[in-house]
Amino acid sequence: MTGFVNPELRKFVPIKPINILHPPCWKWDLEIIDLNCKTRILWVMDGGLDMNASNGFGLTEAKSIVEAATATKYPVEITTAHRSVGTGCDVNNFTFDGTHTVGSENRSISYYEEIWIFSISSTANELDTATELPVLEDYMSNGGGVFATGDHADLGAGVCENIPRVKSMRKWRVVDGAPTGNGPTRIDTNVPSSVFSPDFDLQSDSLAQRIYPVWQGTFDSTDYLPHPVLEMPDGKAVTHLPDHPHEGKCVIPNVLDPAEYPEDDGGVQVAPELIAYGVSGGAGFNGSKPSITPPELFGVLGAYDGHQAGIGRVVVDSTWHHWLNINLNGTGAGTINGVIQNGLYDAMLNPTPEYLEIQRYFQNIAAWLEPNRYRICFVIRFICRRWHWPFIEEFEIIEKPDFGDFVRIGEIIEQTILPFEGKGAMFQLLSEILDATGAPRIVRNTFNPLYRGKETISISPLVRGGVLVHALLGGAFHELMKELPEDQFEAMKHTKTVFDKSEDDKSNPLFRSLASGVNQAMELLKEELHQADALHNDFSKALE
Repeated sequence: MTGFVNPELRKFVPIKPINILHPPCWKWDLEIIDLNCKTRILWVMDGGLDMNASNGFGLTEAKSIVEAATATKYPVEITTAHRSVGTGCDVNNFTFDGTHTVGSENRSISYYEEIWIFSISSTANELDTATELPVLEDYMSNGGGVFATGDHADLGAGVCENIPRVKSMRKWRVVDGAPTGNGPTRIDTNVPSSVFSPDFDLQSDSLAQRIYPVWQGTFDSTDYLPHPVLEMPDGKAVTHLPDHPHEGKCVIPNVLDPAEYPEDDGGVQVAPELIAYGVSGGAGFNGSKPSITPPELFGVLGAYDGHQAGIGRVVVDSTWHHWLNINLNGTGAGTINGVIQNGLYDAMLNPTPEYLEIQRYFQNIAAWLEPNRYRICFVIRFICRRWHWPFIEEFEIIEKPDFGDFVRIGEIIEQTILPFEGKGAMFQLLSEILDATGAPRIVRNTFNPLYRGKETISISPLVRGGVLVHALLGGAFHELMKELPEDQFEAMKHTKTVFDKSEDDKSNPLFRSLASGVNQAMELLKEELHQADALHNDFSKALE
């Protein structure tokens, strides 16, 4: 996504991208199918955080970036709420346990798929533990996704320090180990500048801090992937965030409370992860605070895949300064040596390459936190690939497909994904299909890049893992297409009719067709393995 800064308004103006590789039916599934596949997000703020474009502590540019994902990946609807009164917010005096009005509509938090919390309050029990916390706990237990962040010291603790998972995936108070905002022990990620001397406002220049994603091996150890929150197209990762001279810290709890971190259906406790590290020891700044901090590696981002345990996912960030106008576009920043700072824009007021990565990180969170119940939408996105190049030219129903046919279809699916999503999206898509179709647990675990238990199938280096992924995806897609009319408009109408009659996974014919394709691919795989056994025997005899 690209955009520009208006020098007078100093605000982000998004430019709607044109991506010829994007599935053309995505727009139609909103207009024709009319299914509620929006990712509805509630942004909750407090204190001086608001939706004022002229406020350096506003979140207006970040909101524009997340909403711009509508044009490229999935529809997003953000409602903004403030715990007291915030300029530009849709809802004021917000509480998690009550109802709130947006336009003429009364809503509770169950209306939203995700809740993102940007909190500055350090007041103890700002979040009412008797009335609000139980409602939020139920929301998360029922699959709702949560993003949360504060800043240094106790900032954000008032709302976040009691929320399950959120409370233990990040340090919220100095007495518990949160970094201070003063002194040499603070976390300073300001990038030294060759142009400007150390200055607080280096957080608003065009240099972004380098972060270090935690890469994970795939199931067959032939490739490595970052966490989905940090994935870029073509196997790349987000490696930058805005910098700031005093950040917070994300952590992995020393002890995992079983009540907070339940087990999956195989008895494995699902743990949170640090998905990226940052380095403190930046440029510092002149003034009353020290300008030097010793180098320190710290957790900058954390994630928890609650879907494995049947609950909601969680993402935590070390600071909301990664999201504020002052860091993104320089609003409210001072000058350095008389030069005004425009945030992560170059001299021509174009977003820097690092900023484009950061924008992807924002949008990835919205996609990853979607509840597991969003299978109805994932099926629509899968169907959309039928009218995406090269499928629109090369796909046809095969009367009696063999293993190779399924592999070739899966290879085309990969061609439709990699240019604008990334290799990890292949594994995520397959995991969703296997989960939705009730595949055996050990198979689901094997192909889930986020599974950390031992109940998996050991894949020999002689077997190219991509072949297995392609075959399973190809089988599911081929059988799904047999269920649908060839014409894209008729297919969308048919999909709506099917889902109007049944949204239950097991009774829905589209899910049954997915399961049929997966099962066919597995049966064909068994035949291939039998042939491999014969090959093994022939080689063994030849080598005796």
